Amino acid sequence: MYTQLDIETHFEGKLKIAYLNQPETMNALTKPSLSDLKDFIQECSNDATVRCVAISGRGRAFCSGQNLDDAFVTGNEHHDHDIIRKIVTDYYNPLVMELTRCKKPVVALVNGPAVGAGAMLALICDFVLANNKAYFSQAFSNIGLIPDTGGTYFLTEIIGKAIGKLFSLYRKKIIG
Repeated sequence: MYTQLDIETHFEGKLKIAYLNQPETMNALTKPSLSDLKDFIQECSNDATVRCVAISGRGRAFCSGQNLDDAFVTGNEHHDHDIIRKIVTDYYNPLVMELTRCKKPVVALVNGPAVGAGAMLALICDFVLANNKAYFSQAFSNIGLIPDTGGTYFLTEIIGKAIGKLFSLYRKKIIG
């Protein structure tokens, strides 16, 4: 059913785990993986037997963010900003809405790097469990973007406005 996810079911169907399953790209997000993840969350939300949903990544990473090769291989003449806007509107926004509306708790099981949209994917979840190899990076500024996937909203919601601003100052190398 899902081409980009590996699904595990535990505790007689009460726990469902979706593994991003492209370890060769450190589970970079593509249009098909974003669609699969949205559909998986929606299915679990509406399934009366499911009590908890989890998201993780196969291999050594949770998620390395958007696969930029996938984003810009479109076969049309649109400008780059139009392509990014379309991906955010058609794929990221629906996933964020499903995650925030899910009737079940959603847990991010972060097993390694969570970068860019991958970090945002983890932060949108209700709970984040990270192992000692995990780290989070808002790498958007490295490619000239502002955080998408709800990043500017969810980061300060989770760690607080003051710490979020401090994080931003360190990122800009104003302090530290």
